[in-house]
Amino acid sequence: MKRKRYGAWIMLVICVIGFYSCGDKQEEVICVNDFTGSYKITSLKAEIRVDLNNDGLQSSDLYNEMTEPYYLVNPRDPDYTPLPMYEFNQISSCAEVRPTESQSASNKSLSLNLPFQYITYSNLSMYAHDLSFYFYDLDENDNVVLKGKLGDTPEVQVTRLERLDKDHFKVIYNARIYDFVSKEWKETSVKALYERTCK
Repeated sequence: MKRKRYGAWIMLVICVIGFYSCGDKQEEVICVNDFTGSYKITSLKAEIRVDLNNDGLQSSDLYNEMTEPYYLVNPRDPDYTPLPMYEFNQISSCAEVRPTESQSASNKSLSLNLPFQYITYSNLSMYAHDLSFYFYDLDENDNVVLKGKLGDTPEVQVTRLERLDKDHFKVIYNARIYDFVSKEWKETSVKALYERTCK
């Protein structure tokens, strides 16, 4: 007799659980961060005109200045061919907005990898990257709000990041740039445009 009651009670519990699990479910609100992914720089514009590749021509288009061939002052080889000093299509030049699908960490951070001049006596046209991590959040309109920074690159100071659409954003930053025409370092504001490389 006790077995029948025990079995009936278990059957009742299973039916109640099944009834509630099959009832109307309220859909959970899932926040999807569509900002994450890889982006490449498609444009770099400065507020001032400078010569980055030592060709004697100043321009505010830093993207072209960096990808145009660099001219040595006195090349030793008569067959010297000027080569570009920066490649924007390399993976090391891309920005990464996290968390990506392949990462288990959920913190919102981004690495912009903004290029800056790294000039020494023996290497007058070298570029390095700002390896700082920036922490961000998205507001109710999917605008990016920068929350902090880990790392310090004095040559690059980000002042603003603005999302243009789902696949593009721009960064405004202050930079120190060496101008080969005036032969001096200059401070300028730079606008970098980024485009998503893959979804």
